[in-house]
Amino acid sequence: MDKTIIEYLREQISECPFLDEFSGGVHVDYTVDNSANYGIYPTGEQLLSSDMAGNERYQYNFALLAVQFSEEDEARLQSAGFLERFSRWLRRFNRIGMNLGADNDFESIHAGNGMFMERAADGQTSIYQISCNLIYERMV
Repeated sequence: MDKTIIEYLREQISECPFLDEFSGGVHVDYTVDNSANYGIYPTGEQLLSSDMAGNERYQYNFALLAVQFSEEDEARLQSAGFLERFSRWLRRFNRIGMNLGADNDFESIHAGNGMFMERAADGQTSIYQISCNLIYERMV
């Protein structure tokens, strides 16, 4: 069975060299409030265009939510730095390409609006979000 776009994204993101700052592996639609970890949250896919041959161009939207310790100013500064570094790391795929399988052609990926979202219920961690979108063509 062919992999889904979120499975390809999970594989690629898990190779980020500084995600070892987090624990708990690569989650999809899930994070834990009481430890440093992250999750990929799909937020929808939209058809951008199609051609006469039936090929379709899509935008796949997702967010990376990172739970980080944030009680001290230094921890919050490190979290903000992580958001910036991750955005730059992800955008490098625009230069090197991304494997999306045989039936999908990578076009571009964008990451931005990295921000503090909310303080977790435990009072010691906070949730940060980076909004991302992937543009690709699904070939017939």
